[in-house]
Amino acid sequence: MSFFRWFLHRRRREQELDEEIQFHLAQVARAGSPIPEDFGNVALIKEVTRDMWGWTNLERLKQDLVFGLRALRRSPVFALTAILSLALGIGANTASFSLADALLLRPIAAHNPSELVQITGVSDHDAFEGLPYPELQEIRARSRAFSSVAGYHLYGLGVARTAADIAQWKMGAVVTDGFFQTLGIQPVLGRAFRDEETASPDREPVIVISHEFWRNQLGSDLHAVGTTLRLNGLDFTIIGVAPESFTGMDPLIRPALYFPLTMAGRLANRPGAGILQDRSARSLLLRGRLKPGATIQQARSELDALAAALAREYPDTNRGIRLAVRTELESRVQQFPPVVGAMALLMTLSGLVLLVASANVANLLLARARARSREIAIRLAIGAGRGRLFQQLVTESVLLALLGGVAGVLLALGAIRYLTSIQLPTDTPIAISAQLDWRVLLFSIAVSISSALLFGVVPAWHSTKMEVSPTLKSGEIGEPKKGRALGRQFLVGAQVAASLVLLVAFGSFLDAFRQMMVADPGIRTDHMMMVEFDPSLLRYSPAQTTVFYRRLTDEVRRLPGVRTAALSRGVPFRPNFTDEEIIPEGAPLPDGKATVSVAANIVGEDYFETVGTPLLQGRAFTLRDTAESARIAVVNQEFARRFYPDQDPLGKRFRLGLKGEFVQIVGVAKTAKYLSLTEKPQPYFYRPLTQAPRSKLTLFIHTFGDPREISGPVLRTVRNIDPNQPVFNTRPIEVFYELGVLGPSLIVLQMVTVTGLVGLALAVVGLYGLIAYSVVRRTREIGIRVAIGAGRPRILWMILGQGLRITLAGAAVGLVLSVPLFRLLSSALAGLGPLSPWTLAAVPLALVVITTAACALPAFRASAIDPLSALRNE
Repeated sequence: MSFFRWFLHRRRREQELDEEIQFHLAQVARAGSPIPEDFGNVALIKEVTRDMWGWTNLERLKQDLVFGLRALRRSPVFALTAILSLALGIGANTASFSLADALLLRPIAAHNPSELVQITGVSDHDAFEGLPYPELQEIRARSRAFSSVAGYHLYGLGVARTAADIAQWKMGAVVTDGFFQTLGIQPVLGRAFRDEETASPDREPVIVISHEFWRNQLGSDLHAVGTTLRLNGLDFTIIGVAPESFTGMDPLIRPALYFPLTMAGRLANRPGAGILQDRSARSLLLRGRLKPGATIQQARSELDALAAALAREYPDTNRGIRLAVRTELESRVQQFPPVVGAMALLMTLSGLVLLVASANVANLLLARARARSREIAIRLAIGAGRGRLFQQLVTESVLLALLGGVAGVLLALGAIRYLTSIQLPTDTPIAISAQLDWRVLLFSIAVSISSALLFGVVPAWHSTKMEVSPTLKSGEIGEPKKGRALGRQFLVGAQVAASLVLLVAFGSFLDAFRQMMVADPGIRTDHMMMVEFDPSLLRYSPAQTTVFYRRLTDEVRRLPGVRTAALSRGVPFRPNFTDEEIIPEGAPLPDGKATVSVAANIVGEDYFETVGTPLLQGRAFTLRDTAESARIAVVNQEFARRFYPDQDPLGKRFRLGLKGEFVQIVGVAKTAKYLSLTEKPQPYFYRPLTQAPRSKLTLFIHTFGDPREISGPVLRTVRNIDPNQPVFNTRPIEVFYELGVLGPSLIVLQMVTVTGLVGLALAVVGLYGLIAYSVVRRTREIGIRVAIGAGRPRILWMILGQGLRITLAGAAVGLVLSVPLFRLLSSALAGLGPLSPWTLAAVPLALVVITTAACALPAFRASAIDPLSALRNE
């Protein structure tokens, strides 16, 4: 019988079976005869008949679920406590997994994403180096492992609806021919690029817009295809709208639109086909789709041989460049080590919370088994099999876990909404796309069932191993055996150990965050405003860009309320500095190295005064340092210490690259923090903007009063210079510092704090429950002790001592586990620092105090027991 037929006709068959049995019984009654012995037990007849129908396991599962719901409804305090404990553990794991899924695990929204691999260049200095378009063509021509290969890279744009509108900065993606075809993506409106539109820069400019841009900027206009947008001052025709599920190739950054690589030169005011032929333009990240039957190892072997051939054929551009083939997961893990470390931390801590919760529920079930001992003994006595009872008790545990899983998913949903609402201080479209999709729900179900097996099997096995006769006589399982009592104490001790590990992690993060709060960032954060510009978005020439910035800085400096203003290529604590290969003259280099890589920035005059980085030696840049002057630089203290120890660095020189020009050191600035507040001192140097002009720059403005008051005058100044000039990332440095620098660490600290406090609460509840249960079980013993002369302080200390022994044992194990676990986390999560001795001392002490307080209430109850009442009740 099929399942559906059984399900649809089950009630009718049950009714027919009852009617038939009643018919036979009625026949015997009308004949006035007793029921014959061979008629058998009616319940047994029904069971045998159901076995003949089939699907009896489902029927029993249904019965067990119904019985389990009734049992939980009869014990609401137990049910709510267990469900809440599991909800906290399962919710923490579900939220952590959804975040890890969004950042690391979720595949690209493409057709058969398992067939896609990432192809990048690898050099001694960059493990994810882009590739030029000619190499993309070489891979297509020489590799047999790929059915198609395409490339892309992110590109900032000034976007406006019409020429009269002010352009807004948007993130776009430059894509090569075959991009959407390689991914297997079909626009929901319009079409993708044709081959002829991506082959020549002389074609009509066309774009495909993202679904989010279509919804938010164009109001989901069904007639948007065929209309135009202005990109960097050029009209582009919209030919398609990408599907909503496709948000780009990056797990965080969502491009607003896609345009052919052939248009990049025109957008940058460099028309021509140069980018299609330039082997030094290493900017493309490639995606290749493996042919059916091809393996990633085959692709790697082919590209290893191709990279060696290209190095021989084009030594100027390809020497030392290898080709790497990675899966999407491998790429993300290697590209974002801090994200991997943070996810490992959250998943580890969430797993500990689940273990604590499971141990707590296991203890509750063991205690509840004693309360249900007479019920289980009666069921065994009337013929129920121990295996059948075990199945029913495990089903109740699974039901409990699933209810906890439902509540946990609701808690995780709230956590996910909080994470997705976090706003970073940048106009770059960064989004954390954590969501409760089928993958996360499947994970939640798996965690729920695993937790049920974790906490439910042992209590169920223990309940079905009782001796029936003694239990029926006494109504209880009997005096707890030493092994069983030790088992419950072990579970509570494990809870204490896990909660101590969680609290050590919390203490360590709190200590690291405290150090960040008092650390000197090396720049001024108060009375500072930052505004970013990129005249290339309007296709300014280099000369026009220089004139624009000179006029902008001069007029802003004259605004009321402005102390100073200066331009900078990089923004502190953003990874937008350049790493320069240099050769310090007269300084030893690491073995086997011809150059050393040093981070660098390009700044205008008055930069050091404006941002508050003091000059310790020499001078700053001035307008007299022109493009025709000798090349100069200001280095930081660490640069001087590392390359010129015990020497005066002023006047020393270093070469830019192997064949570049020499740069003379004219000043030494204080070493600041450049990427992270927890970073170690690193060498760094500054070059004058007049000698290394750039288009995209940030204007730092030091004000007398509230920097927000200056944003309006600055915007009007820009509009007076060029009404169409895009202005973006306008915000006070204090806001940027709090949200962008301290904010991510504060979020991690909050997560660790929540897991630590939840683990502590569960451990306290578990220890309290164990001691309270022990007091109830030992009421007669305590009454006898008091009757023969034991004082209340002795009884109090006896109960407190039991809890204290468990706490100390668990704390000792937790301390031993905390040290290697912390080393593992600190190696994966930069900036955590060494484990503080104060943390190792304070956390166990606080844990002992809190758990002792939890034991105090049952201990006082035990010391107040009246011996006569206790003995009379027994």
